[in-house]
Amino acid sequence: METLYFCKTMHRIERYQFFSYCLVEYRLYRFLKQKQRIVSQLAVLRFYLSWVAVFIAHVVKQPCYNLGINILQEYGCGCDCSSATELMMAKAVGCKKGDIMFSSNDTPEKEFKYADEIGGIINLDDITHIESVERALGRIPEVISCRYNPGGVFKISNGIMDNPGDAKYGMTTEQIFDAFRILKSKGAKEFGIHAFLASNTVTNDYYPMLAKVMFELAVKLQKETGAHIKFINLSGGIGIPYKPDQEPNDIRVIGEGVRKVYEEVLVPEGMGDVAIYTELGRFMMGPYGCLVTKAIHEKHTHKEYIGVDACAV
Repeated sequence: METLYFCKTMHRIERYQFFSYCLVEYRLYRFLKQKQRIVSQLAVLRFYLSWVAVFIAHVVKQPCYNLGINILQEYGCGCDCSSATELMMAKAVGCKKGDIMFSSNDTPEKEFKYADEIGGIINLDDITHIESVERALGRIPEVISCRYNPGGVFKISNGIMDNPGDAKYGMTTEQIFDAFRILKSKGAKEFGIHAFLASNTVTNDYYPMLAKVMFELAVKLQKETGAHIKFINLSGGIGIPYKPDQEPNDIRVIGEGVRKVYEEVLVPEGMGDVAIYTELGRFMMGPYGCLVTKAIHEKHTHKEYIGVDACAV
């Protein structure tokens, strides 16, 4: 599938001609991406996290994101995958060993095997997955990650962000400590931890507060289990404004907030070599694309409806 790029500075008539070309020439809708803006967004993110070794994974979820994978992969980003199909897509665009995070919560063993074969880092959602991975691979990978769910309600200064206790994802605090001990005894040498506690937050406080939770957990895990923490994956959650009255997130403030907590929590414990991973698909791609489609039906009932020949999922 071809990716087409458009420029926001196009004149209205030029845009109409361009979109018409897309519909007539391809007879299918296309997700159009503003390539330069995506690349600029990536550069800004990298700049404000330049104080730490950072790996940026691009979420492989929806078609509007998938057409942009090749852009970000070209600039050194990896992929966050949750299924065999997404793993195949990541491989197809050239992701190499260490470029893929595989986070899946109800996983067929053959998918663990495939993720390992193409060099993906397996992120275990549940402690029972340890046995599944061992059966699928015949071993435990030397580099492995575990997903954490602290439970309860995740709060910041101005209110409740989300309710992790209601989410099916991740291990409890007790489980993740047990998982690290088991994995270490079975040959794992380098560990990661991952958490995704809120979605599409429009506040500069979420990432630094999540980082504090994760950094403090990392210190305790390393001390109590002897496991070497290689990376901490803060996942996604940095959102974009959908309403006119919402202020966009300031990645400069967010990056500085994460840096401050990193230096307060990890550095004094001799863990200044821990890398930070991110999975900011919406933040990277959401503002810089559009769906081009064609209206094909009108419906006039209790409300007015326009039917189109495409959808966004």
